[in-house]
Amino acid sequence: MLPTGGEMLERVTIADNDFDLGDIAESIVYYGKVDLIATSGSFVKLINLIGIDETIRLAESENFTFLYNRTVPAVFSDTGRLYPHVFSGITLQSSEDGRRIDSVESELRTTLSRSFGKGTIPYAKIRRLSNAMVVREDASSVIMRGAFDDAKDRNLLSEMIRGLLSVLVPEYPKTNTTIASIEASGDSFLMESNIDFSLANNIYEKYVPKSHSSITPAFLLSHIAEMRWEMFYAGGQLSDVWIRPAQSTIFQIKVNSFSKRMQLAKGRIDRFEEMALLGRSFKKSVNSGGVSISEILNFVESKETRKFKQWITSSSPDADLLREYDKANATQSHLMSSLPARFVKFVVFSTGGALLDKAIGGSGIIGAAGGFAADWTLNSAEEMLSAQLKMGWKPNQWVNNSAAPFLDSR
Repeated sequence: MLPTGGEMLERVTIADNDFDLGDIAESIVYYGKVDLIATSGSFVKLINLIGIDETIRLAESENFTFLYNRTVPAVFSDTGRLYPHVFSGITLQSSEDGRRIDSVESELRTTLSRSFGKGTIPYAKIRRLSNAMVVREDASSVIMRGAFDDAKDRNLLSEMIRGLLSVLVPEYPKTNTTIASIEASGDSFLMESNIDFSLANNIYEKYVPKSHSSITPAFLLSHIAEMRWEMFYAGGQLSDVWIRPAQSTIFQIKVNSFSKRMQLAKGRIDRFEEMALLGRSFKKSVNSGGVSISEILNFVESKETRKFKQWITSSSPDADLLREYDKANATQSHLMSSLPARFVKFVVFSTGGALLDKAIGGSGIIGAAGGFAADWTLNSAEEMLSAQLKMGWKPNQWVNNSAAPFLDSR
């Protein structure tokens, strides 16, 4: 019997820009369905290898599909800015001579004409090739937001950077102690690390010519963008994924981190309720029938619970809930010591903005900080600052005055 949905070797996505022709052949033989992620450059390589007619035949075959990316993931860098990097999807809009590119066919025409000479490949064949492929929907804003969230997780970012270095520059002697983090303002950010880039590039140049690429913060971060891109699309297809070793490494790190984070989060909530709420549990109360979901929603929407949840989000992503709770109750000025650096800077920018703007020559950093404020929403930020800084709010007030009485009364 042939495999049915969800069974062995049903579908594979080849997401390697440097794909091997033998990999394509092997995948077609063993898998029921094969998808190859392609850009216009992929077709230049393939046509050089097998010719335009064989490429068209492959595109029109029953169990093979070219998934075409008009938009590709990237890290845009502007070295003149304080926060130089932005995760972004890049789409080709015009040719070198200024002709508008607004479709797969026009993009292929431009690239193939430049590579093989105008008219060498008939337009009719280019149209036939473009009609045979599937163009992937541009979901770059969602995917790049995911990449940004990964980069903001300091532990995850450091682990992914260590994984990348172990593959890209295996002789790099400092991989085990490498750490990295980003400072963000709005969607822009600066990566800080202890990487010796000069040493890393001396090793990297043994494998890859300098004209191709160099080890830089943007280059390393672009792998995270690509990993998120393929995770988004391959996951939607329930497909196996064949990717480059560097991408495979951080793909596995991301999946393992996600699984570990789910397990840790549940354990931390259980430990918090056992110690701070003396064994009281929202889960137990609902499952026993003592509390309804409607009552839980009312409780969550209360002012005191909103404060508590805002306090939670002010901590780092990998913080332990009970440890942060103990620290907050023992410290009068917990907010400014525990908030991420990016938020502390937002407070500084908003109070001394005119002076800072003058000092940096109107570079736009104030506007970027304002953009970050929008992520929190000004009302939420003002409420939290007022409640915690001016009135000395602490999370034990939520436990003693809200959570415990709510659970005891049911």
